[in-house]
Amino acid sequence: TRQCAEQNILAGVQESLGLTAGEHCLYRSSGHGWIPARVLAWRPRDGVYDLDVKQGARQDCIFCLREGTVVEYQSTSTNQWVLARVLRTGQEEGTFDLDCKPKVGIHRLRPPKDPFRTRPHSGARYS
Repeated sequence: TRQCAEQNILAGVQESLGLTAGEHCLYRSSGHGWIPARVLAWRPRDGVYDLDVKQGARQDCIFCLREGTVVEYQSTSTNQWVLARVLRTGQEEGTFDLDCKPKVGIHRLRPPKDPFRTRPHSGARYS
């Protein structure tokens, strides 16, 4: 299957990113940058998503957070953005387990600045 991040980079695709109602994602706001969002609905006729933060959001402004997706994580210990890979949705609402830390809040995640940069699969410590 295609990675949502790759779909965002290639933009212009009118088929769904595969997001479902209730799923968390990041939305690129023109005024606030990447902000946490939740999917409300997919409108196939218009090729857009309704999010809790924006109705009619274009797909090129949405970043999916799914297993295997490379993200940048704002480390609480160093206060720097670090590359990480999403392992799964966290058990707590609005969190994700990363290959470097479990239970990371969505507000501490963003797409990587270099979308083609990858993080090798590490032996995940949090399984």
